[in-house]
Amino acid sequence: MGADFPVRGFSKNALDFLGSMSYLFGMKILAFSFYFPPHGGPGAIRPLKMLEYAAKLGAEGGVVCATEGDYPVHDESLSAEVPPEFMVLRTPDDCDPFRAIRKRKAETIHAPKSDLFFLPDNKFWWIKSAAHLGVIAMPDADVVWATCPPYSAALAARRAAKELDVPLVLDFRDSWTKNPNRPKLPAPHRAINRAFARKAARASSLITCVYDAIADEMGELAPKVRIELLPNGFDPADMPAKSAPSSADGPLHLFYLGTIYPGLNYPLPLLEAMSDVDDVTLSVAGRYPEIFEADIERLGLQKRVHLEGYLPHREALERAAAGDAMLLYIDARPLNAGQITSKTYEYMGLGKPILACIPNGGEAAALLEDYSGATIVQTDDRAAIADALRSLIEMKRTSSLPDSAPPDRFSRRAIAEKWYSLLDEVVEF
Repeated sequence: MGADFPVRGFSKNALDFLGSMSYLFGMKILAFSFYFPPHGGPGAIRPLKMLEYAAKLGAEGGVVCATEGDYPVHDESLSAEVPPEFMVLRTPDDCDPFRAIRKRKAETIHAPKSDLFFLPDNKFWWIKSAAHLGVIAMPDADVVWATCPPYSAALAARRAAKELDVPLVLDFRDSWTKNPNRPKLPAPHRAINRAFARKAARASSLITCVYDAIADEMGELAPKVRIELLPNGFDPADMPAKSAPSSADGPLHLFYLGTIYPGLNYPLPLLEAMSDVDDVTLSVAGRYPEIFEADIERLGLQKRVHLEGYLPHREALERAAAGDAMLLYIDARPLNAGQITSKTYEYMGLGKPILACIPNGGEAAALLEDYSGATIVQTDDRAAIADALRSLIEMKRTSSLPDSAPPDRFSRRAIAEKWYSLLDEVVEF
């Protein structure tokens, strides 16, 4: 794996070494990603896969990320995939104002209410140190790239690109100014946040977005900047071998991959539908709030819902592959119609049936219309969800659950190759 420098106060020896390195081949990319292995989750996996496959095409450089303790979700298995062509550069671990809170409440899922106090987000403390580290470590970078959120990564990358006088490329996994999972800000906050977003976007030579709603937002913020759709995906190398079908006589086994957020994408209608339908179990591989356990108990589902907690990425996919169908849940808030969660692509990569409780007419529904194994129901329609469960149970009993071919266009390799070609055009390498 790439060398990892957990820089405290920017160790002079480490930085002198990095700054003096000369790269012999390929494009030199200075990447900014707050989350990076051994951090886990989608925010770490997307940049990891981009750099991993870009390295196979000749890219090299460094990735500036947060110290390991600044994010509680860890997946040590991902560290083995960090390409040796990229140095891992960690900012100091003593400048996070929330560090003490996270240590006291390590298992708590924090909704981003801190936006009411810190803009562009609660990682604002990271901007100066990250930009400074990147400039010192890679003075010969050909391009600066950042993936967001946190949106502070975009501002750090903008500083570095300006100082190095090289193109800036930004990647957005979530909306900045229209994010349904962030609190509605007062008018002055919205104006400041939008100004930050416009400043970063307009400094870019290229912006990539994981779905159309974000691309539309960035088009409004920076109408003269090139914007490209670059969706999330799945890595065939991560996908487990197909497991043998479970017994047709057993209950339908649903599997949910990812975090369940309190008051956000919270699948209460699915739990209520399960209380109406026997012969259904649910496994959750990810973090969840305490209220989720309380609702499970209130509905009498303790023996049918299995909470496995956060699992390493490949282990979670292996558990998912043993399920009968995957659960996708996106709630019905208006802005969520434009959202596609990263788990959607990994579900398709597994080729398993998907019970998609999602907004009608949204981007996720449009994506899954071309996936033969999807059963799509309105996210808050308890009766429709119960009917969909009964239909899946009947398909299992008759051994007719669909087995779909993973769509090649969403492989991580294909997406990374497109990304690298876009960088090549920007740099005119």
